[in-house]
Amino acid sequence: MKPTIKPTPKQHLAWQKLQDNTTRAVVFGGGAGGGKSHLGCEWILTNCFFYPGTRWFIGRDSLKSLRESTLISWYKVLSHHKIKYDGLFKYNGQDNFFLFGNGSRVDLVDLGWYPSDPFYERFGSMEFTGGWIEEAGEVSDLAAQMISSRIGRMYNDKYGLLGKVLMTCNPKKNFLYKDYYKPWKAGELPADKAFIQSLHKDNIFGESGYEGVLQKLSGVARQRLLLGDWEYDEDANSLIEFEKILDIFRNNHINGGVHYITVDVARKGQDTTVIGLWSGFGVKLYQYSKLLTTEVTKKVKQLQEKYLISASNIIVDEDGVGGGVVDQLRCQGFVNNSRPLSNPDNPQFDPKGNIIVENFDNLRSQCYFKLADRINRGYLFVDCEEPEIIEKIIEELEWVKQKDIDSDKKKGVIPKELIKEAIGRSPDFSDTLMMREHFELKPRFIVTAA
Repeated sequence: MKPTIKPTPKQHLAWQKLQDNTTRAVVFGGGAGGGKSHLGCEWILTNCFFYPGTRWFIGRDSLKSLRESTLISWYKVLSHHKIKYDGLFKYNGQDNFFLFGNGSRVDLVDLGWYPSDPFYERFGSMEFTGGWIEEAGEVSDLAAQMISSRIGRMYNDKYGLLGKVLMTCNPKKNFLYKDYYKPWKAGELPADKAFIQSLHKDNIFGESGYEGVLQKLSGVARQRLLLGDWEYDEDANSLIEFEKILDIFRNNHINGGVHYITVDVARKGQDTTVIGLWSGFGVKLYQYSKLLTTEVTKKVKQLQEKYLISASNIIVDEDGVGGGVVDQLRCQGFVNNSRPLSNPDNPQFDPKGNIIVENFDNLRSQCYFKLADRINRGYLFVDCEEPEIIEKIIEELEWVKQKDIDSDKKKGVIPKELIKEAIGRSPDFSDTLMMREHFELKPRFIVTAA
């Protein structure tokens, strides 16, 4: 028996792109139940059957996810087509690959980020004909780039195959949104890229009861998984626009200026110490773990001496062990719960002529509101190329949210303790960025001629 593939209309569009001589990357999905995994499995299987000796990959954020989810789809598709896989291929569970009788091979690839391999150099010796990244929203941009650089290297010329990568996903505001969805929506997607939206309603072969499950979703989950809305509103309390967060890593047009240093010191060795070296509103971040306060002081002094930075232009989070660093450097200390300062850009006075401080619950909130405004206006540049740090910064800035938004109380941001509980670590990077705003709140003295 020869299995016959009967794709949905949306899957058929994807097949056309996967078989042409132009498209190199296809993003398919954008909602739950749209036939993403089915398409990926059929495409990989078909290629293995038709092109003996070729090598393909199926990648995901972890091998655990591949084994517990993707492999279930793999065998489900085989059963759907009544393909007897006993003897068709052998599965090597130790090295995680399928080897077909005709010499074709499918590798299950862990696309997760690891500190021991920050630039995914483990992919360097791999050679693939093409491959599929499932749940691409869970994978970093660099991981997708590096594994995609290994395709087109195994019998592509022999069979006249263009090296292609298929990425299936649900809506996610990462590189998929920036490089595929947004250009597609604007009609500006390059010819070598394709985006095809497929929702549960587009899958004529989907499980009938699944629609009811999706209909019960609410909030962001409903927007993303049922409606396939890439412009989903993550949180009305968020102070920073997501696209503007992405922009901080591209705003290299921002001119340099006066040098400052901001430091968030690790507490009890559980978090990381982050040092920000500033030139105007451009910053280079340095991350360290398990440093003594004396070692932190030494790192800061090295930067201070190299860039001739005065102690008054250095600020250290004084809460916890940071107070020791402040004493050693004789610099400014930042106390999160201290009173907010008056805004030198727009000073307010009471009837008696006293300066009125802005209506914030504390200095930390005031500085975060100013940081959010600066990022939304496109006036911050973070010089960073390490994907792990970039993802942490993005995650932390997404958690810059106003608390009690419907209250008449003083304005504030959600406490650090709640952020730490939500993301599993302290927001060290965003705190280091936030403290830069303290220097903009300091009184400014203008010297005029007599």
